[in-house]
Amino acid sequence: YQAQPQETVNAGAAEHNNKGAQLANDGRLLEAVRAFRQAIQLVPDFVGAYYNLGRVYMQLKRYDDAAKAFAAAVQARPDYGDAWYQLGIALQMQKAFKYAGKAYLSALAYYPNDPDLLYRLGFVFIQEKDWIQAAHYWGRLYDEYPHHTALSQVQQHLPHLYFNLGTQHYANGAQKDAEKAFLKTVDLDPGYGAAFYNLGLVYRDLEQFNQSQSALENALDLQYDSLQVQSVLAHVYTLKGSLE
Repeated sequence: YQAQPQETVNAGAAEHNNKGAQLANDGRLLEAVRAFRQAIQLVPDFVGAYYNLGRVYMQLKRYDDAAKAFAAAVQARPDYGDAWYQLGIALQMQKAFKYAGKAYLSALAYYPNDPDLLYRLGFVFIQEKDWIQAAHYWGRLYDEYPHHTALSQVQQHLPHLYFNLGTQHYANGAQKDAEKAFLKTVDLDPGYGAAFYNLGLVYRDLEQFNQSQSALENALDLQYDSLQVQSVLAHVYTLKGSLE
């Protein structure tokens, strides 16, 4: 808690803020709320008091009230990176993932290399099914922070994340981007039959029939939807034959 205000405020407001910080540190949270509110009543744009109030509300699990306090802090001081970060957490706890993502992105401007923030960004974008953004942030976490505590969870979900990214690119007609995503999927999980199958479709559409055949045969070896794979594979054999 910020016992000493970072901005210039009158002595009465500073005293209430200091008292609130002491009460919060002592675990007397409801009394701390009252002290911080008294500080804000005296100085309505008291950024530090809003931030402290938000932190207390988080401890009380009053996430909506916490979000309002952190929002007031960043409204009064838009460059307050930590308040943006805490606002994102408060919104995430309410499953307001879209708005949490926006808050986290604002925080990222001030903490561009914070691995916990990268994790949170990936998580909320997965909830929003924004596979491009999710893959970007969790991919960064995977590549840049191999010892992060959440990496085991990230590794578990990354193949499916890249698979979803590939299907999104494929549906949008971006075959080369889809190829990269499906290759990343099978690199992370060589047993991902659906990714090999979709990779086969991508190569078929790109008229790279040898690669398509190889990917589809891998899917067959993994016993993925054998009838469908065999049907596509037969079509690829026909296309290959027409070029020979």
